[in-house]
Order: sequence, then structure tokens, then C-alpha cells
Amino acid sequence: MERKLRADGQEPDRRQAALTRENLQAAFKRVRANKGAAGEDGLDIDQTARHLVSAWPAIRHELLAGTYRPHRLRAIQLKQWKRGKTMFR
Repeated sequence: MERKLRADGQEPDRRQAALTRENLQAAFKRVRANKGAAGEDGLDIDQTARHLVSAWPAIRHELLAGTYRPHRLRAIQLKQWKRGKTMFR
């Protein structure tokens, strides 16, 4: 994979590169094509898209600043073959 340099010859910040509009649209398109299930928050892909219209600028700012803290997920138990139940957090 070839690295692209900025006009000043420096490598771009990886967080900024990951959060480009094109990259996020491609990821969103893949989730939609895979019929991604609702997440922990219960929002399906269409509800998430509507939510991100207003929430994305603040989330992006926090991600780039290194201050974003996602909500803690609830613990769930999954049955595992041969091992019984295992707790995941």
C-alpha cells in the first residue's frame, strides 16, 4: 500500500485519514450491503445515518482530539460449546 504525503511532505495523521468522508461513506456502504444488524444502542443502519447527521461533527472532533469515550456496553452471556456459559463485557 502506497502512503500519500501532504503537500508539505509530511505523512497525514492516521486518524484524519481514517475519518475522511470518502472512507466513512465506503464503510457505511459496506455495512448497508452486508445488512448490518442493529448495534448495542438498538439503532439500525438507517437510524444511525439519521443520528449521525447531527451528532457526527462533535464525535469527529472528539475522535481527532483523542477525547472520545464510547458508552460502556452491558455484559452478556454466551453459551459456548463444551465450556458452558462465558461472560463478555
